[in-house]
Amino acid sequence: EFWAWYSQSGMEKIEASPEPEDIGNPSSNITREACMNMFQLYDIDGNGEIDKAEFADIIASIGFEWSAEKCESIFNRLGSQEDGSLRFREFYAWFSSGQDFVGFERKKNLTDVILEPSAIDERKIFVRGFPWRARESTALKYFQNRCGNITEVKMIPWSRDGTPSGRCIVTFEDKESVEKAMPLHRNRMGKRWLEVYRVNEGDREEVHKVDRSKHGALIGIRGSRVKEMQAESGARIFFETHPESVMVIKGRDKERARAWALAQAILANDVVDTHLVEQPLHGRLIGAGGRLKKQMEEESGAHIVYRAEQGSRPRCEICGPEPSRRRAWQLIQAKIWECLHTEEERFPMDTKFHGTLVGKGSVVIKTL
Repeated sequence: EFWAWYSQSGMEKIEASPEPEDIGNPSSNITREACMNMFQLYDIDGNGEIDKAEFADIIASIGFEWSAEKCESIFNRLGSQEDGSLRFREFYAWFSSGQDFVGFERKKNLTDVILEPSAIDERKIFVRGFPWRARESTALKYFQNRCGNITEVKMIPWSRDGTPSGRCIVTFEDKESVEKAMPLHRNRMGKRWLEVYRVNEGDREEVHKVDRSKHGALIGIRGSRVKEMQAESGARIFFETHPESVMVIKGRDKERARAWALAQAILANDVVDTHLVEQPLHGRLIGAGGRLKKQMEEESGAHIVYRAEQGSRPRCEICGPEPSRRRAWQLIQAKIWECLHTEEERFPMDTKFHGTLVGKGSVVIKTL
């Protein structure tokens, strides 16, 4: 069939036909970075995915008057997550193809939606997470008291009906104030947290699955390792255990890449040694308030975890470089020997003296 069509000048007819007029494709001159900025504006919860309502908001915001049925049909075709959400990778592949925009007229300029690059971007931040009823004065008071003088606050409403969305663009007098605002990312405001991003610099979060058992190795004693990674990379690093164990890295592209490379290097060098330790000894090895365990970790530089899950033997896991693991196990063995060779001796004592020896709030017995 193909040869019959080709031999009858089918290809010549195609080459001679005029190109279809593409009056609607909004992606013809939009970069991936600009598309990411637009996606971020409508990703309400900042998890790197959008749902059907957020997808419809983007379509409406770029000026297409599509029916709810058309939006839902396209979204269902694109959605690849188990919960039906759409990630940026799939959204950008679809958006940049422009196939569903051909023949549709756009009612507004796309630059009204995307944050167009400007000379003052280095003094701007994009903020998400304020209460929906928050006004300019709320953002002004919050950031000016913490970061520096502000020249403008622009709230970003919902495209559907123009109601407030809790998102805004804050412009400072100097770029140093922007750097002061970065540590406020994920600051708690009641049950929610704020998200703070630089504008048009690829500043965003990326998530890597890291088993919870590895978090301690990456955090380090008193947060020493995560502080070193943040200082060297310039990125901000967070760890979450619900709904799954992940490492969240926030920053520019190069900062995120550097932070993840540092984390991978730590994980590659941190082997876990497992030693069987009977469960009755766990509490005595951890100490009151975890003090003894912390002392051992600080002295050795290793991360120590005691486990006693059902179906497996009680054990001690030591994570860190080889010298640190060896020193930690020496300290644990010394304490185990002390526990096993400590004997109990009983003396008669009238109960009327018990309260005196215990003391108020157990202060006497703790001192003893």
